[in-house]
Amino acid sequence: MSGRRTFGLFPQLGTVRLDTIPVDVVARAIVWASGRPELAGRVLHLCAGPERATPLIELRERVRRLFAARGLRVPPCISLPPRVFSGMLKTASRFMAAETRRAVATLPVFLEYLASDQRFENAATRGLLEEAGIVVPGWASYIDAVLGAYLRAKTADNSAPGVQG
Repeated sequence: MSGRRTFGLFPQLGTVRLDTIPVDVVARAIVWASGRPELAGRVLHLCAGPERATPLIELRERVRRLFAARGLRVPPCISLPPRVFSGMLKTASRFMAAETRRAVATLPVFLEYLASDQRFENAATRGLLEEAGIVVPGWASYIDAVLGAYLRAKTADNSAPGVQG
């Protein structure tokens, strides 16, 4: 999302969202639900939901700002149609370090996933969880902490390729 591994090339993201929630929320929900016999056989949708899912364009900009604030060079952002992006990335990967090339090789899987506008409804589950005092937070409330931890870990490794992000 920083563009450091892709030389600033990005697929056009449009309105695609990524549905994530913190693992501690999932763990609390599982522990809580495990003690509720009335929930046996029910499906709990532990997700952010359509209105709290992360818009990828906003996430990309947040990642880029945080990297830049940490003194990491962030290349200019060049958005391309997904097929053009994939083709250019395949060509560019020939000139990448082996670790970066392996990471970039996984992108088609993610691009295919993101090509479908998936939305996960969780209103009923969110209502149950909120009654129990378990709140599913919006992505903006935790993303800086997650990215900060990632950057600290990668910086501590002193591995320049790992900080590529």
